[in-house]
Amino acid sequence: MTIDEQVEKRVYNRLRAYDGVEVAGHAPVDSSIASVLSEGEVLADNGEQYSSIQQAVDVSDGFVFVGPGTYYENVVIDKDDFTLQGAGHDTLIDGGNVDNSITVNSDDVVLTSIKVTNQGIQVNGQNPHIESVFVQGSFFGINLNGAAGATVVG
Repeated sequence: MTIDEQVEKRVYNRLRAYDGVEVAGHAPVDSSIASVLSEGEVLADNGEQYSSIQQAVDVSDGFVFVGPGTYYENVVIDKDDFTLQGAGHDTLIDGGNVDNSITVNSDDVVLTSIKVTNQGIQVNGQNPHIESVFVQGSFFGINLNGAAGATVVG
């Protein structure tokens, strides 16, 4: 099984476990979830909505959907086997030139369908999968610090 197939299977299995979300086959996640979130809403896999990505990450067991909007925060992911899913370029995480917009300190993390500005993404874990992530206004973009098994897809 390829890395892409493994990630797709993991996302699909997480969605199936979330009550109220219907997934037909292996449809893209952002078409089924992000479309139901209003601007500025973040959904954790416990079914609760939050206004902060970090709040949702802190309470989540492994999956956070980020709706459209601009989020002025620095997100730290310290959980293995975790997925942060945005609504494409309509989801902007602005790190404010303070620290990394997103820091990953864990293994098997998926970042997908987000836009990051005013700092980049620092990955310190193994096997990250970064897909459809656009970084602007950052000196280093995506820094894979010893991240063996990393995949980065347009």
